[in-house]
Order: sequence, then C-alpha cells, then structure tokens
Amino acid sequence: MNLLNRLSLPRAMLGILHGSKAFGGPFRVSLSLTNRCNIRCIHCYYYSPYLEYPTFNKQRLAKQMMQKLPDDDYFKSYQKTDADIDRMRGFIDEALKLGTMRFQFTGNGEVFLYENILELMGRAKNAGSHCLAFTNGTLLVPDTIDELIKMRFDELRISILAGTKEMYLRTHSGTGENAFSKLKNSLLYISEKKAEFKENKPRLTLVYVVMKENYDGILDFAKFAAFVNADRVIFNPIDEVGDVGLANLLLSEEQIDYVRKQFVKVRQYLETKNIVNNINFFLRVFSGQLDTKSLYSIIPCYYGWLSTIVEPDGNVYPCCRCYKPLGNIYESSFRDIWHGNLYTQFRKNALKINKTKATISGCDCNSCNHYNVNIRVYNFFHPIKGREALHKSEIHSVTGV
Repeated sequence: MNLLNRLSLPRAMLGILHGSKAFGGPFRVSLSLTNRCNIRCIHCYYYSPYLEYPTFNKQRLAKQMMQKLPDDDYFKSYQKTDADIDRMRGFIDEALKLGTMRFQFTGNGEVFLYENILELMGRAKNAGSHCLAFTNGTLLVPDTIDELIKMRFDELRISILAGTKEMYLRTHSGTGENAFSKLKNSLLYISEKKAEFKENKPRLTLVYVVMKENYDGILDFAKFAAFVNADRVIFNPIDEVGDVGLANLLLSEEQIDYVRKQFVKVRQYLETKNIVNNINFFLRVFSGQLDTKSLYSIIPCYYGWLSTIVEPDGNVYPCCRCYKPLGNIYESSFRDIWHGNLYTQFRKNALKINKTKATISGCDCNSCNHYNVNIRVYNFFHPIKGREALHKSEIHSVTGV
C-alpha cells in the first residue's frame, strides 16, 4: 500500500475539519457493475417476487419526491444494464490516484455475472488496495476461486439466507434443486484451496437476512457456516425499503420473540466454533432501538468525505440511502465530480443536518444504515459529547464507538 493510500483516511478527516473542501479522494468506493441477476432472493430490493416495484434509485427518488414512478419499460431496460468496462477501468485508476484504499465490488444484481469482474478486481488488488465482493455465491466456480486466491482477494461476503436445502429453496424463488449443494461445494472448495496454499484470503463471510420465511432456521445456518469453515457471519433484519410487497416479509411480535430466544443458542454455538459474528449488534437493531432520525438531530453526517457509489449507468452517489446522483462518470471525470459543486454542497448540507433538523433532499437519512461510521467520526472529534449523543439517540452499539 503506497503513502497516498495510507493518508486516505487522515485526509478525509482534514476535509471534515475544513467543512467543505475534500483534500483527497473517498476512503472507500463501491462499484455496482451490473443490474442483471441469475437468481431471485426473496428479500432483494430489485428482484424479489414479493416486490410491488423494483426499488432502483430512480423509483426511490420518485416515491420520496411524490413524483410519477418510472414505467415498466424503464425497469426492464435498467435490469439489463452493465457498467462500461473502459469507464470502470478509468474510474478505478482515478480513485487510486486520489488515494482510495478500499474497493467494494457489488451490483444491483450478481456481480460475478459481469464479464470483466476478475480483471477489475485484479486491477485494484495489484495497486495494494483492500477488496471486498458482495455476491450470492452461485457463480463461484473453481477457476474463479483459484483466481481470487491467487490475487489474495480480501473478502467474499455471500448472502445465503439459509442453512439447509429446504430453506434455501424457500428463500430463493425458482432456484434449481441442486443449487444449494453446488453452493456448499464451492464454499468447501474455497476452504480447501486456502489450506492447500496456506492462505487466509479471501475471508469468507456469510450473510443471513432474518425475515418471515427463514426466522426459524438461524441455528441451521450457524451450523452450515461452521461446516464450510466460514470466518464470519453477519445477521441483518429484513429492510422493506417502503415497499408494500416486501413488507409481507416482516416478522410478527411472536416471531421476533422467538428469534431473540434462538439467538442465545446461536451465539453460544458460534463462540464454540470461533466464528466472528454481529449478534450483539443485531439484537439491538432487531429490538427496534435503531433510530437514525433521532441520531441525526444530534450529530452530522460525514459520509460525503468517506464514500462513493458508482452505479452501472455511471451515476455517482455518496451512499446507498441517497438517490440523487451527484454526477456521472460517463460524462465527467470522477475527480471533477468528487471536487465538484454538487458533492461540495452535499458535504456542507450533511454537516448541518443536526442543526437544521432536516434530512438532505433525495436521501433517506431517517433509516441510514451507515450511522455507525458517523458515530465513530463524531466520537473522534467529540470524545465526550459523542457518548452523550449515543445515549440520547437510543442507539447502542457493541463495536466500540
């Protein structure tokens, strides 16, 4: 990792102190490379069979601004969109020059459907960056896994939602009978190859979104994670993103109580297997204590200095809860966007939300899932007031912030 990379976070903090000027690039960027997907996870914002509408950014923004929703032709076209490979190469190079040290490879669909995915991953890894991929895992064939191990790719974060074949079929609509078995074999192959080459990368993180269709299978999932030698498991609550269809997956009070009790056994089991997990944090969120509306009446949002998301159509956003693009890399250089008027104004507005008591236009600040990062930064600048803000907002974290 070069000096510019090492300075990425300090330069971001310097920008926050300045109040509007970014002295370096984003600490982390997320490249959303494709909207296409090969399976239909029932919790998915874009492809779930429960959805009333696919919740792409344009739909979320229209709904938030009480405007007419995009028509079906737009959704059908957008679901086929892949990022332009030349523009993505250029974006990675620009981000590296600006000092970015972390890259997340993802998509509104399945990232490994993107034809040039391994090339882009290698481009970032060869520059010394930390790289993470979000995937459903179904396309992790041996040749792909071998390449990931060879480049020492840092982490695969795989959304599985199940620990048994029956549960997998229930949570992945239309998936073939052998899909779960193939996925299990791929994960075992990762473990075997890492052992063979005496590598600890890529680290394997399995993700379980708790909802009506799988709330009673959490212990089976934990056992599956141990069987495939996962390094970590992450539990998330279902997020219906305001969609009346996805809301059908929300748990009843009785089911929530069952989940809380089940996690006592799950936590004990994972501890015996030395599998890192976020259960303590999950239970605090799951019990309804997450209130970012309250939080952002006390602390600012710092995310405009820390993060960027680039969508397959080239649109640039500061985070996944902001739906107004701040530029497009197919039309301008990323450097110009990052230092441009729209991003600068976003940073200024975000720093004032605790004073104006108003969310940023086009952003869903009241259900922000990046609050933990903002609390960390706030605590860094305000070590005493930070604890007070955490208490007043009734957000509790076990991550040391």
